[in-house]
Amino acid sequence: MANKFEAIEKASKGEITIEMRPVYVVSGANHAYLSQGGALNKLAYIIAEKQFRAEGKQTNEPAQPHQFEDGTTAWKAGAPRDEFIERKNEVLNELKAALRHENEIVKLKAEYHKANKKLVSAQEKVSVAKWKLQSAAKNK
Repeated sequence: MANKFEAIEKASKGEITIEMRPVYVVSGANHAYLSQGGALNKLAYIIAEKQFRAEGKQTNEPAQPHQFEDGTTAWKAGAPRDEFIERKNEVLNELKAALRHENEIVKLKAEYHKANKKLVSAQEKVSVAKWKLQSAAKNK
C-alpha cells in the first residue's frame, strides 16, 4: 500500500478522500483548525479573552433568562461586547502582521540561500578559469 490511508478510501468506495494538509493547533483551544485563518481567529479570541480577564472586564453582555414552553428557565449567554470584538480584531490584525513579517523573513532567507548558491557556483567557475589561464600562461 503506497498510501497508508488507501484502505479507508477503498472501503468508502471513493466517497472519502484523504489529503495531507496542514493542521494548525492553537494552544488553549479544544480542537485543531485546518485553516490558518481559522487558527489565527481562535488565537486572537483566546488572547483577547485573557486580556479582558486580567483587566477584570466582562467579554459578553449579561446572561438573559429564557423560558421554555414547558415552563423551565435557562440562561442564554449574552452577545459579545463591542469593546471585546474590537480588541479581538486588533489582536487578530497584530497576529496577521506578525505572520506576514515571519513569512517575509522566510522568503528572504530562501532568496539569500539561492543567491549564495549562485555566488559559490560563480566563484568556483572563476577559480577554474583562473587556474586554466595560469596553466596556459606557464606552458607558453
